[in-house]
Amino acid sequence: MIKFQGEDVRTDMDVQELLTKIRQDPRTSNPRVLAINQVAQMKAKNGGYPLDMHHESLSPIQVHSEKEETAAAQLGFRREYRHRDYPKFLFRRNGHPKFQKSKEELKRINQMTPEAQRIEMATLNEGDYIEERVVNSHEEERKLMAEKANKAAGTGPWYPSIAQIAPFEEPNGEDPAVTIARLQGQLAGLSEKKAG
Repeated sequence: MIKFQGEDVRTDMDVQELLTKIRQDPRTSNPRVLAINQVAQMKAKNGGYPLDMHHESLSPIQVHSEKEETAAAQLGFRREYRHRDYPKFLFRRNGHPKFQKSKEELKRINQMTPEAQRIEMATLNEGDYIEERVVNSHEEERKLMAEKANKAAGTGPWYPSIAQIAPFEEPNGEDPAVTIARLQGQLAGLSEKKAG
């Protein structure tokens, strides 16, 4: 006896009935398709559409008919790619807790293979504290890049690439209790100097 999707199949007639039910199911009415060259196939069927169109200052759009293409062309969109420098992202190290990796992001990284984790963490370490900002013009970029790093606030300089951010400084490896005792000793020494 074969069980197929909860059905008991014992005879050829049962198989035929099951296949008839499956073929009538509207969820199985579309044949499976291979997604390779799917956009090219769509364009071949639809007279060259969908089509990507580009503008000097606006985000690219996709048009699905000649009517949409004509309307987009009147707004300044063209078929040819037009390079744009803006908007773009700038990055910096920021020690504020809101820039720490979220629990979801850390969970995602922990679910990766060890090699993928190594690649993910190669440039940036756990709890990145990376702030990113979108700039829409050269003036905005120049203004942000001119900001000085503020060590007291925990912010670093801005960089155009996240890979340019220096990794966190390695801790000295000293036990916190030893550090506290050492600092208390230094403070006591300073107090004796003032008194003496």
